[in-house]
Amino acid sequence: MTGSQPPASAQSLGILASGPVSPSILSRTSQTRSSQIPLRLKKRAQFLHVAKGTRRHCETFTLQSASRLSEAFENESTHKEQGPRFGLTVTRKIGNAVVRNKIKRRLREALRLTNHGGHQDRDYVIVARLPALTCDFVRLGQDLQRTIRQLHDSNQKRSKARSSTGQDETHSRPAALSFTRT
Repeated sequence: MTGSQPPASAQSLGILASGPVSPSILSRTSQTRSSQIPLRLKKRAQFLHVAKGTRRHCETFTLQSASRLSEAFENESTHKEQGPRFGLTVTRKIGNAVVRNKIKRRLREALRLTNHGGHQDRDYVIVARLPALTCDFVRLGQDLQRTIRQLHDSNQKRSKARSSTGQDETHSRPAALSFTRT
């Protein structure tokens, strides 16, 4: 690079090419980056709850979604968090730890960069597949947006159908499929 100007990224962060980086600049950049990162699911009970919800499949991953757990299961710090929460799962049959971690990093970055459109009161789990490792990054973000949109469209259609037939949300199983022991 010719000239005395620092790179554009350094200019935008306020870092001078000739001087050391001050701690205040580093904390500012970490705050802006952390504000863009979606909230995470961390506990096993949260993942198990979402696994019981609805699913949508695409070539690179399966998306699971469920409404947020009740307050009895959550600690008080998570009640203050607003926005959709995401969890990532990559099974061991996909590959070794290096491969699994690379897939998780790609999915995390795709979540951070895309406007995923997740609902405020929903939890999501992305179960990765092997093509997530090699597919185009732009396509990964598009798959994420499209799958979330499809999931919510199908949930809205299902809830409209239930309300028109008089079924409530808690008894979603049709009467013909109910099993009783005699």
